[in-house]
Amino acid sequence: MGVWLLGAPYALGYDRTPAAWNSTIVGILVMAVAVVRIVRPTTTAWLSAVTLALGVWLVVASFVLDPVTTARTVNNLISAAVIVTEASVSLVYGLRAARADRPPHPLGA
Repeated sequence: MGVWLLGAPYALGYDRTPAAWNSTIVGILVMAVAVVRIVRPTTTAWLSAVTLALGVWLVVASFVLDPVTTARTVNNLISAAVIVTEASVSLVYGLRAARADRPPHPLGA
């Protein structure tokens, strides 16, 4: 998704706008977090929450940043849905894996 977010402004014709910068920055951040999560999956599960926040930001940015076009809005909403879904699954399984590495809590939590 990060690579697509980098190319989307040019593919959909909204390059050289604040929305293009937003797409580029979010794409780079998503890719950076993904690389860190691949290298250290059990110790960086919390980074999935950052990715989740980036997906939510894409939804908000669809309606806040100019130009608000149908193609960009639909692209951001679909991209955000994929990012939020992937981040949620990664967060759940990452926290489970991190918890499995620790001894059980005396209260069962």
